[in-house]
Amino acid sequence: TGGQGGGDRRAIEVNDGLSLAGVVRQVATLVPGEATQSILRLQQNILNNLKSTNKAVTDFNIFSEEKYSSISPDLTKLAKNLKSIKTDLDYIYKKTHSIKVKLKGKYPEAFVPRADPEQQEVNE
Repeated sequence: TGGQGGGDRRAIEVNDGLSLAGVVRQVATLVPGEATQSILRLQQNILNNLKSTNKAVTDFNIFSEEKYSSISPDLTKLAKNLKSIKTDLDYIYKKTHSIKVKLKGKYPEAFVPRADPEQQEVNE
């Protein structure tokens, strides 16, 4: 477990016996200093952009939470109202359907399909 775990700063041995710090030094000699500085600047720019974005998202979440809490009671009332309206409309539909069935049984000639007047003009 040498070198692994939180906060352990001892060198980690790599397969051929080199320490991690030694490998990093060797790799650093392969990359020109200007490229390293350019990469560091780019990473800093990305970090700054991410921080800015994170702040914007956090601010928006706070704003959204405040607005939601202010309109939530109204939304609850409206949802209950819509549910009540749906129940009423379902009842009305069942009643009108029942009436239609009774009328169809009593006056079947009133429910005979008729040709569409526009369709008759086309056929003539």
